[in-house]
Amino acid sequence: MSEKLAHLAAQLQHLHREAGEPSYREIGRKIKFSHTTVMKTIKCESCPSWQVLEKIVVFLGGDIPEFKKLWKEIRNDARPLPPLDSPLGPVGPLKSDRMKSQGAGDGITSPLYSRSVPRSTNSVISILQG
Repeated sequence: MSEKLAHLAAQLQHLHREAGEPSYREIGRKIKFSHTTVMKTIKCESCPSWQVLEKIVVFLGGDIPEFKKLWKEIRNDARPLPPLDSPLGPVGPLKSDRMKSQGAGDGITSPLYSRSVPRSTNSVISILQG
């Protein structure tokens, strides 16, 4: 376990104690995750997901920005992201964003077409007619 992960585990365990040590089952019921997930997150067997960690911290009354900062440091150490200043220049919008902007907005965007797929039969008929 890395030093930062051990620090996160200690912070969570102290927060858990300060909150009166509610059971993992109680926390799990309230935040809609299993008690096993809650236990693994509080013990930090590995870097937890932010989705679960945030809900536990909120439930226990912890400082979200402090925990988010520590979590990001751990994630960045474990899985560094590539730099944003790529020599190829900035990356454009994601394909899904391009398709949304090209669609007419009255249908479902299809990955096969550059415009919206009409929702109703009447729309299809009107397109075919003309």
